[in-house]
Amino acid sequence: MIEIKTIKSTRVLLKEFCKWSGNHHHIEVTEWTNGDGVDVKMQDANGSHEFYMTWGQLEAMNACIKKLRNDES
Repeated sequence: MIEIKTIKSTRVLLKEFCKWSGNHHHIEVTEWTNGDGVDVKMQDANGSHEFYMTWGQLEAMNACIKKLRNDES
């Protein structure tokens, strides 16, 4: 059986967030069709990068980043 799925995806230019980014550098985040996580694709000066995370893994990473930022204050 062949299924057609709607995929949610967002894309943003890195130049809006990072002063070292060029005009074509971007991040794209695509939600998994089963809803359990995301694919992250980034194009920057170092090339193309891809990684995949469940929502739990993303939450853990965000907690680590929040801790780093709070400790810097």
